[in-house]
Amino acid sequence: MNIELKPCPFCGFVEPIIDAKKTGGFYGYCLSCFTRGPIALDRETATALWNTRGYPPEENEYIVGLTQPEQEALTRYIQEMSQK
Repeated sequence: MNIELKPCPFCGFVEPIIDAKKTGGFYGYCLSCFTRGPIALDRETATALWNTRGYPPEENEYIVGLTQPEQEALTRYIQEMSQK
């Protein structure tokens, strides 16, 4: 499955990338403002997590590929973080 990355939620750069950590895992990365997204075990999840940053939960498309408990946990996390 290939999910398109949304622009950086902080600076609007339209060509962020998914990068791999040397120690394992993947994360979204903005080449303009150097923002990094949450670390995930695979590219698809890293993309989904990147695409949820800075966007209201109802606009997110992170549900693809996640189990129901994962969806619920991620939704709770996003809501908690948006209240801080």
